[in-house]
Amino acid sequence: MIKKVLIFDSSNDVGHHWEYINHLINSAKDNTNENIQYYLLLNKDMYPKLSTIDGINNINISYINKSDSKLINRSLLLKTFYEIKYINHFTHKFGINTVIFLVLDYYQIALGLKYWLRNVEVKGIYFKPYLRRSKYFGKVLSNFYYIKKHLIFNWMLRNDVIKRIWVLNDVESANELNILNHCSKFTYLPDPIYIPKNQLYYDLKNRYSISQEQKILLVFGVISKIKNLETILRTYFELIKSNPTFTLLIVGKWNSSKYKSKILSAIKGNFNAIENTQIVIDDRYIDENEIKTIFEQIDVVLMPYKKFYYSSSVLGHAAYYNKPVLVSSTGLTADIVKKYGLGYSADPNDYNDIIIKLSLLFNNNLSINKLGRETYVNDHTIKKFTDQILND
Repeated sequence: MIKKVLIFDSSNDVGHHWEYINHLINSAKDNTNENIQYYLLLNKDMYPKLSTIDGINNINISYINKSDSKLINRSLLLKTFYEIKYINHFTHKFGINTVIFLVLDYYQIALGLKYWLRNVEVKGIYFKPYLRRSKYFGKVLSNFYYIKKHLIFNWMLRNDVIKRIWVLNDVESANELNILNHCSKFTYLPDPIYIPKNQLYYDLKNRYSISQEQKILLVFGVISKIKNLETILRTYFELIKSNPTFTLLIVGKWNSSKYKSKILSAIKGNFNAIENTQIVIDDRYIDENEIKTIFEQIDVVLMPYKKFYYSSSVLGHAAYYNKPVLVSSTGLTADIVKKYGLGYSADPNDYNDIIIKLSLLFNNNLSINKLGRETYVNDHTIKKFTDQILND
């Protein structure tokens, strides 16, 4: 009997999600087991970035119609109901045995209804476990967000078709959730470090007109409010008053023109008042082949993210290219950085704390724990990620 596996992701994220999907496609292509057939149901926006499947018989790719009137101007909850119904129809049409949600978080309420997907087993990646978030609220465990997350989560677990939940990059939460729910459904899933096969080299300082003696502080990835640029700018402007050898490099596509305008106004307001200011903004989707050349030529990666409590692929890039990070003291990344010795954490709302931690990094010659770094890189390979999902 042929086992048929559906991998579903309706996101148009051409960053993290696209990497995951390509990892799974490439692994599935290497699977010579004729008794397994893979189906991918994706957002059409993913198409230009997908690995080719020409001549591959065990992989089929279909696209959900995001222009459908039922998906436009609807709440996230209603969209998830429609998508679950769509998946249910797909499973019956193709005789699917297993459905894997690339992001399980969005579908908890729909799955808890126990109406759809009754004849398949369901698995999925859980990005934002409430236990990890609650840890940093201290005594405020009864706040509305925590209660809502807890109730929705337990609502989903009513459904016995859910067989496996992979908790992304968070061993502690996976173990605690198994204990709390008296089960073994939760498993740690390493966030894989993507290493592009092709490399595009250029002189970073020459490209951005940065003088050779400057030290580069990098903000990388999708640029949104989470990046906490307000505090980063405050930190930078205070820093260069006493040490003018720093350049702030912000590389990545901005997700909001309104937020970008706000940050540009803040920069302009300080630019003329503070000497030796050098802030470079490159607002574009960064080609994967540029990752190596960017990370190898910077000094520190700034990640004091605000209200961000889960995994980030930027941390993996920094570790792989041996660059120290400065992360928020609240959240999963702080625990990972401490465990593996990858840099320092600081209060994301306190620019003085960030300056102190940056000083510690430079006083230590930007060194990070060699053994810790190697362990982190080895623990977060693409193979370990794909083996968990496709072979579990």
